[in-house]
Amino acid sequence: QETMFKATNIFVTTSKSGKLTAYHFKIWLQDVFFPNVGPKSVLLLDSWTGHCPNIIQESKSESIEDIILLTIPAGTTGKIQPLDVYGFRLWKNFVKYFSDIVMLLNLEVDLHVRNNILKLQSLTHNQFSSPRFRNLFKYAWYKSGYVVNKPEEFETPVEFCFKKQSKPTCDICGATAIITCAWCKKSLCINHFFHEHHLCDTFVP
Repeated sequence: QETMFKATNIFVTTSKSGKLTAYHFKIWLQDVFFPNVGPKSVLLLDSWTGHCPNIIQESKSESIEDIILLTIPAGTTGKIQPLDVYGFRLWKNFVKYFSDIVMLLNLEVDLHVRNNILKLQSLTHNQFSSPRFRNLFKYAWYKSGYVVNKPEEFETPVEFCFKKQSKPTCDICGATAIITCAWCKKSLCINHFFHEHHLCDTFVP
């Protein structure tokens, strides 16, 4: 923990088996879910036995007035879990595209090192959190059948950050640019995006 990279937008814990347990679910509720939702919320979970209603009630903070628990039927997660339907694949594509650029340009970044794995996940989360991609997540709920109205057209993170908005040089230092920030729209080199951990929150339409 003393040498582990720490970011404000990801939560890191450990598992002896490498698998999720009911204990991890309780920790997630206490440290991630409840601190970030309002007094009334809906929690949509798959049918894994570790998603126990008793754990949810035990972990609920005093600020939570009401929580509605909905369970996805067994065998249907891939069809009606919004991030499974349209979300995780886009996340993986973003990470892969970034990794491919690092390899193609022979940049001095070892993406297999634990701290760099954490840093890339943090940066990916930050980019996906841009208001630019709100319709992306609305579409995930639409495609899963939860909402009727189809959201307006949108660009995916890979399209915006690596393709359509790409520039040859960094807007800050003039080095080779590798990405366009989904928040501020600046073209950034590996140093100003990755090494300096560019967690931006200034949105430019």
